[in-house]
Amino acid sequence: MLEENTSKTARVPWVEKYRPSKLDELISHEEIISTINRFINQKQLPHLLFYGPPGTGKTSTILACAKQLYTPAQFKAMVLELNASDDRGIGIVRGQILNFASTRTIFSGTFKLIILDEADAMTNDAQNALRRIIERYTENVRFCVICNYLSKIIPAVQSRCTRFRFAPLSQEQILPRLNKIIEEEKLNVTEDGKKALITLSKGDMRKVLNVLQSTSMAFATVDEDSVYTCVGHPLRRDIEKILETLLATKGFAQAYDDIQSIKSVKGLALEDILTELHLFVMRLEMPLSVMNNLIIKMAAIEERLAKGCTEAPQLTALIGAFFIHRDQHLSFGTSIVKLVCEPKMLLSFYYDLMSQPSRALYIILKISGIRFRDCPVALRNGEHLTEDYKRDINRFQRVPCIIDGDFKLAESVAILRYLSAKGKIPEYLYPKYFIEQARVDEFLEWQHITLRIGCAMYFRRIWLDPLLGREKPSEEKIAKLRDHMEMNLHVVESTWLENKEFLTGNTMTVADIFAACEIEQTRMADYDVRIKYPKIRSWLKRVRAACNPHYDYAHQFVYKISGTAPNSKL
Repeated sequence: MLEENTSKTARVPWVEKYRPSKLDELISHEEIISTINRFINQKQLPHLLFYGPPGTGKTSTILACAKQLYTPAQFKAMVLELNASDDRGIGIVRGQILNFASTRTIFSGTFKLIILDEADAMTNDAQNALRRIIERYTENVRFCVICNYLSKIIPAVQSRCTRFRFAPLSQEQILPRLNKIIEEEKLNVTEDGKKALITLSKGDMRKVLNVLQSTSMAFATVDEDSVYTCVGHPLRRDIEKILETLLATKGFAQAYDDIQSIKSVKGLALEDILTELHLFVMRLEMPLSVMNNLIIKMAAIEERLAKGCTEAPQLTALIGAFFIHRDQHLSFGTSIVKLVCEPKMLLSFYYDLMSQPSRALYIILKISGIRFRDCPVALRNGEHLTEDYKRDINRFQRVPCIIDGDFKLAESVAILRYLSAKGKIPEYLYPKYFIEQARVDEFLEWQHITLRIGCAMYFRRIWLDPLLGREKPSEEKIAKLRDHMEMNLHVVESTWLENKEFLTGNTMTVADIFAACEIEQTRMADYDVRIKYPKIRSWLKRVRAACNPHYDYAHQFVYKISGTAPNSKL
């Protein structure tokens, strides 16, 4: 019997095997879960309307809610779960839904629950009939309407429900659950494999699990190549080869044959090629007007594919778009061909983890999956003060700095923006949308002239100067330094973290990483910010959890000097 149960469990798709059974097991949407819990505790659950992209937890949330409302023995009699896309007409409403809603159970005094999944597939007539049933049988039944597109639900149904939007899951929300499943299934998954899974999913946890399960069955090691191969998504080298063909091949027919051959051998869809190709185009050096025209033409091709046009004429349109712009801008074409064909050199990163900006950039590079040549610089030994360092690496003789090919760049925020412009930093860390990016930039500018000065000065005068043989400041001076630092910490606590999980919203960005690294170093000067500021304490835990193991590695020197463990309790 045990072997039979084990066999059944092994055959269950992972999306069902790891589906949360309780509301507190869900990995995101804390505000929605909290609100629903209050509804349940007060026994005032309204009709619900969940909407948002697939795989964001809509069905899991209402099923967990149902399991909290009813015992296992009651569940079958009290819950009707229907997928509206199976039978989208008025018949299902007048038949099965009406029968279930109009009858009461003898042994239970509570209401029933009807779950209508994919309700946006229902016809308008069916939705109008549903509206009357919702009105008529409210005392007996509660409805949970689930859809991907709110606009396809008629206003009359929307107005009768409490609406909740389920946003796509972020990387920091997906990663802990993904790591847990990998551990339980004893899988060999590389870091670039995890990154590929999260990138392809676009916030869809169901897709993460489906792709992980299928890839683990097909390959012993789940890495970037195996994930992309399993789902038929173009590999980076495939896109580079296609882009090289578009820019370097002289004959139109030859370019068509070469790209068609890559598509056939790899089993690639032109729509997927376009998705990846536009990212490469945006990273290349070209006149802005050329990039604009090229992307507009690629967007038109993608639109025609979405409407059902065949791939062959759209592929010729894509080749034609590149050939026209290439022939009009010969120098632009030549420079890109050189850029694409040259072997890629690793970014060289010069840093010292004693430096706060170095720690922040180190963590950002690591969690972004950016490979780099490790170039530690020992500041305490004066390695940055040599003439060789000044001439060959950084004319300002500071850290951090990078060398990318022939390009040298210093200053942490400048490096961050450079890497983001090249498409290396994930959008959730440094948003592309100008308003969200401006909010992150606002904090970085504020921190540089306030929080950084206060924390760095306190750390330097209290801990670093005495270490270097300089006189320790008087108690009066220490008090003034502490007051100045605490004034800025209070602004973080009361303003930046007011009603938010992170500094600029409910998703971690580079602003949080820079600030956390700045605040952490005050521990070395015997000042534990966690004691006086509860919001900062909770926020630091969230940042650390999202960035580990790289956060703890970057701060190992801080923890050692301060004598406090990263997760030590107060």
